[in-house]
Formats: sequence, C-alpha cells, structure tokens
Amino acid sequence: IAYEVFDDCVDEKKTDDLGIALILYADMRTIFSKIFADDAHFLEEFSMRCANMNISLLEEAHHISTKDPTTSDQLPHWMVHKSAGYLIGPLAVMHSLGYPMQSDTTQKIKSYFEKCILALQLSDDAHDWEDDMKTFRRNGIVEMLPKLQTIPKNTRHQYFWGSGIDCVLENIQSKCEDARKAYLSLSKVKNISVLEIPIRKIEMMIDKTEQSRNVAREFLKEYRGT
Repeated sequence: IAYEVFDDCVDEKKTDDLGIALILYADMRTIFSKIFADDAHFLEEFSMRCANMNISLLEEAHHISTKDPTTSDQLPHWMVHKSAGYLIGPLAVMHSLGYPMQSDTTQKIKSYFEKCILALQLSDDAHDWEDDMKTFRRNGIVEMLPKLQTIPKNTRHQYFWGSGIDCVLENIQSKCEDARKAYLSLSKVKNISVLEIPIRKIEMMIDKTEQSRNVAREFLKEYRGT
C-alpha cells in the first residue's frame, strides 16, 4: 500500500500525500521489527533495504520536480532498491523457515527475485520510455540508452526501434536466464516449476515487443522508401 501511495504521488505530483506513504513505511518497519525482534541479522538486512528503497523513491520524486537527473544510485541498483518491497516478503519467509540471510539457499532466492524484478522493470520501461521522458520520470531504458537524451526528439523513435531495442531485449532476456539459473540451482524447493511462471510471463512480453519491433522496422523501411 505504501509503495502504491508513493507511486501515485509521483505520477500525479501530489507531494502532500508523501507523508502518508512514509507513515505506512514506518508502520511496516514496526511490524517487521516486532516479528523479528530477536533476529539482528534479518533486521539489519531489512533496515538496509528500506533505507535504499526510500532513497530511490525520494530521488525519483526529486528527479520529476526539479528535472534533474543527478542521483546517488545507478542502473541496475536503483531499480532493485525501488522495488525492494517485493523482495522483503520472500526474505522474511525464508528467514522464518530457519534459513539465515547468508545461507546459500537464501542468497539464491534473493538473486532469483532481484533478476526477475530487473527484467520486469525493464520490460515495463521499454513501453513507457517516451511518456517517462516527457514527464521527467527515471526510466531504466533511457539510462541504458543514453543517446535517447541527446538526439533530436523526432529521431528518438527511429533510433529506439531501429537499433536500441535489440540491446534492451538482449538485456532483459539475460536477466531472465540469470533468474532461471538461480532457481534451477536450488535443491530444497518442492515445486520448483512455480518459479518459472514469472520468467515465462516476462519472456512472453519480450516476444510481443519483438513483434512490435518488426512492425516498426517495416514501417520505417517503407517510410524511407517513400
């Protein structure tokens, strides 16, 4: 809920509601602190991820309000930090099952979720980069393809679909393969096929984007021909 409130604040520039999001984050921290009161290792990990998440989200709000791209975190770290809420839950479950934060199993689960988060965020950003540039939102694709920020606006679409998209899709597919390697190396998951589901959904998005790329290239080819 806290993340959604913050995201709405960023989307609609309702900065007055940021206090509500921060209060919800504080409540979440209190709940986790009570559940794991005797577990210093988990609380250290949890506090670190919450701090990084808050920094990343506040920097995004600053980026929009000031149109200043200067940030303390770079791709891909800020994308994982921004979505840390999706990772905290699985880590808490692993810890409650008796797996220490530094155990091999927990580290592989963490790697799996981080790669999935990156792949999903990049997939979303690949469809939102034009709108995000107009509204000065941070976008992983724009940071992956810095040329988008330096070339004339009327050539961005041609550059993106002409060559930039190949780098993007290759990067997303690489993240999917890394996530798959992480879960395949697990030996203590009974129904490991469940972990394949989000990867396949992302790869279906890749397939659709490739189709859009091909259509765009055919259009650009015909456009140049005329």
